[in-house]
Amino acid sequence: TISGAVVAPAGTVLINTATATANIKNTGVRATAEERTTVKPQFDLTITKAGQPDPVCARSWPSGTNDVCVGGLEYTFVVGNSGIADTPQVLVRDVLPAGVVYDSFGNAPGSDFACVLGAGSTLTCTNPSIGAESTETFSIIVLPPDSTGPLTNHVSVDPGNAIFEADETNNDASATVQVS
Repeated sequence: TISGAVVAPAGTVLINTATATANIKNTGVRATAEERTTVKPQFDLTITKAGQPDPVCARSWPSGTNDVCVGGLEYTFVVGNSGIADTPQVLVRDVLPAGVVYDSFGNAPGSDFACVLGAGSTLTCTNPSIGAESTETFSIIVLPPDSTGPLTNHVSVDPGNAIFEADETNNDASATVQVS
């Protein structure tokens, strides 16, 4: 048995090759085996965001009597952890665009987010832990602005970089819908 330790960045593919040579009954025998291992990070948070319906009516109330413009605008967030350990104290921050009014939030089954609207229309959502190699989903309902045109909304997971990750480039997402 031969053992050792290798230090490599996340995403690296390690290739370990072993070859054994022997002489069996005066005949040379050679055997080779190869093992590939992808290095995974301890934590790697990701986030995606989608808005619907698209297009959405300006000032489409989440509930009401107008058959055409009812239901508001729903943003769905999928927060993932592709790391090998549970990620504690996950924070998602979404500064709502001007004219957008927050109505409510809800978790998909199995998700554990809690959201609070703070100063400056900043929505802060927290989750005590996202499991290793898993995702959790939540949605918010907002009232779109009364102005028409494209509406882009940005969101970040771990916006203060409090959780050390090998890849911070996948911690931001945007969704654009047309307000008509």
